[in-house]
Amino acid sequence: MTDIPTLIAARKTLTTIPEWTLQNDQFRLVATLDLDGVTLDGIWLRVTAYKAIPDRRVSFQIEFKPEGFRHIPAARVDWRPANPHSNRNIGPAHLRLMVIEGSHHHTFDANWPLGFERMVSENLPIAEPLVPDPRDFEGLLHLVGRLFNVDGMKGIAVPKWEPGLFDR
Repeated sequence: MTDIPTLIAARKTLTTIPEWTLQNDQFRLVATLDLDGVTLDGIWLRVTAYKAIPDRRVSFQIEFKPEGFRHIPAARVDWRPANPHSNRNIGPAHLRLMVIEGSHHHTFDANWPLGFERMVSENLPIAEPLVPDPRDFEGLLHLVGRLFNVDGMKGIAVPKWEPGLFDR
Protein backbone atom coordinates (compact mmCIF):
# COMPACT_ATOMS: atom_id res chain seq x y z
CA MET A 1 0.00 0.00 0.00
CA THR A 2 1.22 3.49 -0.85
CA ASP A 3 1.88 5.59 2.22
CA ILE A 4 -1.31 6.89 3.84
CA PRO A 5 -0.61 10.65 3.57
CA THR A 6 -0.10 10.26 -0.19
CA LEU A 7 -3.39 8.35 -0.57
CA ILE A 8 -5.34 10.86 1.50
CA ALA A 9 -3.94 13.78 -0.52
CA ALA A 10 -4.47 12.08 -3.90
CA ARG A 11 -7.51 12.69 -6.09
CA LYS A 12 -9.72 9.61 -5.71
CA THR A 13 -12.99 8.48 -7.32
CA LEU A 14 -15.84 6.36 -6.01
CA THR A 15 -15.43 2.90 -7.58
CA THR A 16 -19.21 2.56 -7.92
CA ILE A 17 -22.19 4.48 -6.60
CA PRO A 18 -22.91 2.79 -3.26
CA GLU A 19 -26.41 1.99 -1.99
CA TRP A 20 -27.67 2.81 1.47
CA THR A 21 -28.43 -0.10 3.79
CA LEU A 22 -30.55 0.16 6.92
CA GLN A 23 -29.08 -1.27 10.12
CA ASN A 24 -31.34 -0.73 13.12
CA ASP A 25 -31.99 3.03 13.18
CA GLN A 26 -29.12 4.05 10.88
CA PHE A 27 -28.58 4.25 7.16
CA ARG A 28 -25.04 3.18 6.27
CA LEU A 29 -22.95 2.89 3.17
CA VAL A 30 -19.39 1.91 2.43
CA ALA A 31 -17.75 2.85 -0.84
CA THR A 32 -14.48 1.64 -2.27
CA LEU A 33 -12.22 4.22 -3.88
CA ASP A 34 -10.19 4.24 -7.09
CA LEU A 35 -6.89 5.97 -7.74
CA ASP A 36 -5.94 6.33 -11.41
CA GLY A 37 -8.52 3.69 -12.35
CA VAL A 38 -7.31 1.11 -9.83
CA THR A 39 -9.45 0.20 -6.81
CA LEU A 40 -7.55 0.87 -3.61
CA ASP A 41 -7.15 -1.98 -1.14
CA GLY A 42 -7.48 -0.98 2.49
CA ILE A 43 -8.98 2.51 2.15
CA TRP A 44 -12.67 3.39 1.79
CA LEU A 45 -15.43 5.91 2.52
CA ARG A 46 -18.02 5.16 5.24
CA VAL A 47 -21.20 7.23 5.67
CA THR A 48 -23.86 7.05 8.39
CA ALA A 49 -27.17 8.88 8.84
CA TYR A 50 -30.03 8.34 11.29
CA LYS A 51 -33.26 7.19 9.64
CA ALA A 52 -35.56 9.38 11.77
CA ILE A 53 -33.36 12.50 11.84
CA PRO A 54 -33.32 14.27 8.45
CA ASP A 55 -30.48 16.64 7.59
CA ARG A 56 -28.68 16.14 10.92
CA ARG A 57 -26.29 13.69 12.56
CA VAL A 58 -24.66 12.62 9.29
CA SER A 59 -21.03 11.46 9.29
CA PHE A 60 -18.66 10.90 6.37
CA GLN A 61 -15.40 9.15 7.21
CA ILE A 62 -12.36 8.03 5.24
CA GLU A 63 -10.94 4.87 6.81
CA PHE A 64 -7.85 2.79 6.15
CA LYS A 65 -6.53 -0.56 7.36
CA PRO A 66 -2.78 -0.87 7.66
CA GLU A 67 -1.39 -4.35 8.17
CA GLY A 68 -1.69 -5.44 11.79
CA PHE A 69 -4.37 -2.89 12.71
CA ARG A 70 -8.13 -2.83 12.61
CA HIS A 71 -9.66 -0.04 10.53
CA ILE A 72 -8.46 3.44 11.43
CA PRO A 73 -10.35 6.68 10.82
CA ALA A 74 -8.28 9.05 8.69
CA ALA A 75 -10.66 12.03 8.44
CA ARG A 76 -14.30 12.68 9.29
CA VAL A 77 -16.99 15.27 8.69
CA ASP A 78 -19.77 15.41 11.28
CA TRP A 79 -22.72 17.38 9.89
CA ARG A 80 -25.07 18.92 12.43
CA PRO A 81 -24.14 16.54 15.25
CA ALA A 82 -26.25 16.07 18.38
CA ASN A 83 -23.47 17.27 20.70
CA PRO A 84 -20.60 19.74 20.56
CA HIS A 85 -17.05 18.55 19.94
CA SER A 86 -14.34 19.62 22.41
CA ASN A 87 -10.71 19.61 21.31
CA ARG A 88 -8.20 18.75 23.98
CA ASN A 89 -5.00 20.68 24.59
CA ILE A 90 -3.17 18.88 21.77
CA GLY A 91 -2.60 19.44 18.08
CA PRO A 92 -2.34 22.74 16.22
CA ALA A 93 -2.26 25.70 18.61
CA HIS A 94 -5.21 27.49 16.99
CA LEU A 95 -7.45 24.44 17.55
CA ARG A 96 -6.46 23.59 21.13
CA LEU A 97 -9.33 23.59 23.65
CA MET A 98 -11.77 24.78 20.98
CA VAL A 99 -15.41 23.81 21.55
CA ILE A 100 -17.31 23.40 18.28
CA GLU A 101 -21.09 23.64 18.64
CA GLY A 102 -22.05 22.60 15.11
CA SER A 103 -20.76 20.82 12.05
CA HIS A 104 -17.05 20.07 12.08
CA HIS A 105 -14.21 18.40 10.17
CA HIS A 106 -11.68 16.08 11.81
CA THR A 107 -8.86 16.74 9.35
CA PHE A 108 -6.25 14.14 8.50
CA ASP A 109 -3.48 16.74 8.73
CA ALA A 110 -4.36 17.71 12.32
CA ASN A 111 -4.76 14.12 13.58
CA TRP A 112 -2.10 12.17 11.65
CA PRO A 113 0.84 13.47 13.74
CA LEU A 114 -0.77 11.86 16.82
CA GLY A 115 -0.17 8.36 15.42
CA PHE A 116 -2.41 5.37 14.63
CA GLU A 117 -3.09 4.41 18.23
CA ARG A 118 -4.43 7.83 19.24
CA MET A 119 -6.39 8.25 16.02
CA VAL A 120 -8.25 5.06 16.98
CA SER A 121 -8.41 5.27 20.78
CA GLU A 122 -9.38 8.95 20.78
CA ASN A 123 -11.48 8.76 17.57
CA LEU A 124 -9.79 11.62 15.69
CA PRO A 125 -9.62 13.96 18.70
CA ILE A 126 -8.90 17.20 16.82
CA ALA A 127 -11.54 18.99 14.73
CA GLU A 128 -12.18 22.39 13.22
CA PRO A 129 -15.50 24.10 12.41
CA LEU A 130 -17.02 23.21 9.05
CA VAL A 131 -17.21 26.49 7.18
CA PRO A 132 -19.41 26.99 5.33
CA ASP A 133 -21.97 24.65 6.89
CA PRO A 134 -23.85 23.10 3.95
CA ARG A 135 -27.55 23.98 3.68
CA ASP A 136 -28.59 20.53 2.49
CA PHE A 137 -27.36 17.01 1.81
CA GLU A 138 -26.39 17.79 -1.79
CA GLY A 139 -24.24 20.68 -0.56
CA LEU A 140 -22.70 18.36 2.00
CA LEU A 141 -21.78 15.86 -0.72
CA HIS A 142 -20.06 18.59 -2.71
CA LEU A 143 -18.10 19.85 0.31
CA VAL A 144 -17.08 16.38 1.51
CA GLY A 145 -15.92 15.49 -2.00
CA ARG A 146 -13.67 18.56 -1.98
CA LEU A 147 -12.37 18.01 1.58
CA PHE A 148 -11.67 14.29 1.04
CA ASN A 149 -10.44 14.63 -2.57
CA VAL A 150 -13.13 12.22 -3.82
CA ASP A 151 -14.88 12.61 -7.18
CA GLY A 152 -18.31 11.12 -7.87
CA MET A 153 -19.92 12.09 -4.57
CA LYS A 154 -22.94 13.65 -6.27
CA GLY A 155 -24.01 10.12 -7.25
CA ILE A 156 -24.73 9.22 -3.62
CA ALA A 157 -28.50 9.37 -3.08
CA VAL A 158 -30.10 11.41 -0.32
CA PRO A 159 -31.05 8.98 2.46
CA LYS A 160 -34.76 8.07 2.52
CA TRP A 161 -35.30 9.72 5.87
CA GLU A 162 -38.50 9.00 7.79
CA PRO A 163 -38.82 11.70 10.46
CA GLY A 164 -40.05 10.50 13.82
CA LEU A 165 -43.16 11.97 15.40
CA PHE A 166 -41.16 14.56 17.36
CA ASP A 167 -38.69 15.38 14.56
CA ARG A 168 -41.15 17.01 12.16
